[in-house]
Amino acid sequence: MTELQSALLLRRQLAELNKNPVEGFSAGLIDDNDLYRWEVLIIGPPDTLY
Repeated sequence: MTELQSALLLRRQLAELNKNPVEGFSAGLIDDNDLYRWEVLIIGPPDTLY
């Protein structure tokens, strides 16, 4: 996969996550100018270590 292809794929995936959020999961770019640095948050069920 070329860098252009990977950038397009990541843009599509980010748009999909923003359009259709997943319960207990959040992801976004750390810096809007860098598609390769993400911040991800996974929220586990209540009363667990996660």
